[in-house]
Amino acid sequence: MRRKSDTGNSTLFRDNDDKAGSYKFKQDNEHIKKFYIVVDLEATCWEDSNPAANANSMKKKKSKKKKNNSRASAQAKGTTPPSTEREIIEIGAVLIEAQSGEFNIVEEFSIFVRPTMHPTLSEFCTKLTSITQKNVVNAPTFEEAFTQFKNWLFVREDDYRCYKFCAWGNFDAAMIETECSRINKKSPFNDTLNLKIKLLHQYKLANSKAGNLDRACATLGIEWQGNHHRAIDDARNTAVIMQRMLTDHYSKQATSNLKGDANAAAMTTSKAGTQGGAAALQSEAEGASKEKNNDDDDTLSNTGKNSP
Repeated sequence: MRRKSDTGNSTLFRDNDDKAGSYKFKQDNEHIKKFYIVVDLEATCWEDSNPAANANSMKKKKSKKKKNNSRASAQAKGTTPPSTEREIIEIGAVLIEAQSGEFNIVEEFSIFVRPTMHPTLSEFCTKLTSITQKNVVNAPTFEEAFTQFKNWLFVREDDYRCYKFCAWGNFDAAMIETECSRINKKSPFNDTLNLKIKLLHQYKLANSKAGNLDRACATLGIEWQGNHHRAIDDARNTAVIMQRMLTDHYSKQATSNLKGDANAAAMTTSKAGTQGGAAALQSEAEGASKEKNNDDDDTLSNTGKNSP
């Protein structure tokens, strides 16, 4: 059963403002974002290709025949497969609650995935990620693994609109989209927040200071935990970065609000003081007038009594 969303206390990122320094939140009572979900993936890679291949190239659609021919040719020649044939071998995700203002990590998800187009991991891939053939040989396929991922999410809210998907860079969203297209499914990651861009904007940093996850952690004084290029560890560290970003954002906003409240209170006090002073003066004047009238009455009365 779908849980009813609480419309009174939810926040989400606004992604349609890419200007430098933008890192804004708003309330949206139609599609409540109850959780931020930080996702990281690891994929097959080969030494004589760029392991961080351009994610956009994965979006290009090719005919099935051309793909099969390319794959057969690569296997026959022992050459490196094209970047469009990279496959996910690990999914890592961290769930952060978005409504309390504490931004606590709620739960984690981690699963190995068995590649099917090129089932044997390269030595380079294992060295880079520490993921071995033994880890993936009996693992579920992407379709099976992604179903488990969806079921894990929907235990809490069975509507993708309750989640804001976040990742470091564009690669993960593009890779999910590629894998989903291979099984004729629609990717839920079509509106993923690029935390790398948001971090550079929020803290006004140069790419050299936070261009990758390592440098971002170092710049923010966050100690790296776990292994590099392992999806679950990368997701954990990215989630800590996001927690810092959220906290710093709202702390700054709260400070600004406090200053605004203080100024408003001062103006109200000043106005109240002015009004109160005027009222006091009016009251004092009325009292003096009343006292004078009483004195006059007594004088007249006394004069009348003492008259001969």
